[in-house]
Amino acid sequence: MKQHELAESTAATKLAEDGHLVRLWRRPLAGDAIGLYRAFSQATARGSARRACRSPIGLRVTVTPLEAHPNDPATASR
Repeated sequence: MKQHELAESTAATKLAEDGHLVRLWRRPLAGDAIGLYRAFSQATARGSARRACRSPIGLRVTVTPLEAHPNDPATASR
């Protein structure tokens, strides 16, 4: 494993342990990855994503605020 890959792996593990990194997918045809992060502010989300990638080259952070959906099975009353 290359040094930058090891650093990214270590950062991703820490973010997952802290509850920020929820999911991570690889896009093999694009040669990059997409991560789903949990944060309570845009600043936290941007900071978490930047820490996950030690090299800012090619890093694009898009923050999309979400709100609960009334039909979300995870929050539906039982």
